[in-house]
Amino acid sequence: MTEEGRKAIRRALSLLAYSPNTEQQLIEKLTDRGHGPGAIGEAMKYLKAKGYVDDKDYMFRLVDTLGNKKGYGKRRIFIALKQKAFDDRLIDECLDEACEQVDFVAACARRLANDKRTDEKKILASLQRYGYDFDTIKAAKQRIMENEQE
Repeated sequence: MTEEGRKAIRRALSLLAYSPNTEQQLIEKLTDRGHGPGAIGEAMKYLKAKGYVDDKDYMFRLVDTLGNKKGYGKRRIFIALKQKAFDDRLIDECLDEACEQVDFVAACARRLANDKRTDEKKILASLQRYGYDFDTIKAAKQRIMENEQE
């Protein structure tokens, strides 16, 4: 391994210690910091071999956080993954599987229950901005009504 490769690895590890990054984000950040393609290639090979960069695992953890903790719908999660520079092929292959760990109806119902506005159009628009589709919103309303009847 070259000295430049070792420097790129140290820089990448420093970046990863600060926050998780996708492979593409790391490549861009290392490029911005003046590392050459050869050194970046060595660094990425090392980081993947050690398990420090695993886009699929990172995607599953991010989907869990965005869906279950932040209450995002599937469309908003998709947009967030694209913004984080996840590979399009990985998103296509794994998004549905990753979203299985999220109860979108429950998350939408929580948002609905906490929304104090009375204007239905504004509530609907807000839920759509959070990435929920009409079927999920309808199911969430139904769940709230069933809970109120109990």
